[in-house]
Amino acid sequence: HRAEPGYVNYSVFSLWDTFRALHPLMTIIQPERAADWGKVLVQGYKEGGILPKWPLASSYTGCMVGYPAVSVLADLVTKDLAEGDLNVWAEAGARSSVYRDDLAEKFKGTRELDLITLHPYYKEKYGFVPADSVPESVSWGLEMAYYDWCISQIAAKAGNTELAKEYAAKAEYYKRYLDPDTKMMRGVMGDGSFRTPFNPRYSSHMKSDYTEGNAFQWSFFAPHDMDNFIETIGGKKELETRLDTLFTTSSHVDGEEASGDITGLIGQYAHGNEPSHHMAYLYNWTDAPWKGQERLDQIMQNFYTNEPDGIIGNEDCGQMSAWYVMSALGFYQVAPGIPVYTLGRPMVDKALIHVKGGIFEILVKNNSAANKYVKEVKLNGKILDTPFISHNDIVKGGKLEFVMSNTHN
Repeated sequence: HRAEPGYVNYSVFSLWDTFRALHPLMTIIQPERAADWGKVLVQGYKEGGILPKWPLASSYTGCMVGYPAVSVLADLVTKDLAEGDLNVWAEAGARSSVYRDDLAEKFKGTRELDLITLHPYYKEKYGFVPADSVPESVSWGLEMAYYDWCISQIAAKAGNTELAKEYAAKAEYYKRYLDPDTKMMRGVMGDGSFRTPFNPRYSSHMKSDYTEGNAFQWSFFAPHDMDNFIETIGGKKELETRLDTLFTTSSHVDGEEASGDITGLIGQYAHGNEPSHHMAYLYNWTDAPWKGQERLDQIMQNFYTNEPDGIIGNEDCGQMSAWYVMSALGFYQVAPGIPVYTLGRPMVDKALIHVKGGIFEILVKNNSAANKYVKEVKLNGKILDTPFISHNDIVKGGKLEFVMSNTHN
């Protein structure tokens, strides 16, 4: 293909990793480039019939879970950075989310066939991915629910209410994997029962019900529906208890073929791999956000050092570093597609971000190794009651002030 004048092509989007922090960060610090990347992803659909997943040197690899490009596109749409025909964006998402005979024929006999066709096939047929039919069923099921929610956001913005409604319903499919007894996400067999026996520490790389992880590391993924997820597991106190267990339980991982990607363990939290990256921030949905501040301080202090092995896992094309940049500034976006950031424990004393509206200043008072807790936060002089700010709060310019303390608030 030959680029039209003015069009710049980009490749090597490690989307399953980078949709979580790199792309949201770029919508703040380089929004024009973020918008260009969205156009490139849609162009990939126009040229290849499916949205890119992990394009490597302009080649479609089919690698990793689901269709994460829609997360990047939904985030651009909800931050008013999308450029192009949103009906085409919605079409690209919808056609990339289902089993298609043309793709099955195109990838016949290749590993990509399983990666891009079987999981969506079962999702569409049964509303869940049967664990006895295909591996990594839980991870695919959970992420496809989030991605389908992203497609619903794109479709709604495009004015396609019917498609938006259809995919909003699919976004609830994550509930099928949530076991009310263990409060964990478990493999569901073809007969509708949960897989037994169940060992939440068990991992078998590319063979178990979880991608590069185990049930501990996959049981907190419903970023698009946190309020309903929390209600389903029993409320804010139960979420706090589950998070406490995650971070304090033994770090032993069972399984002779456990995934080598499970690194940077605090309990069963694995910072060296992306599925864990939002979890410390989930304390902001409980009555103990200070516990998240403790964990964020621990992660940034210990897992990011000025040594050759200073990052605890694979950098993954910017995700591991982007997580640190956002976290050191004091905020993180748990759900790309919802233009809201939740606050953490800033490491910087001062930062100036050049944005569309001028300057967004972050000022951190009484910051030190001992003062890891947030005592008070002001946005443009007004004390915040909850640890959340919007994307618009940042890009219109202003001041975010943290006051730190050595005791938790």
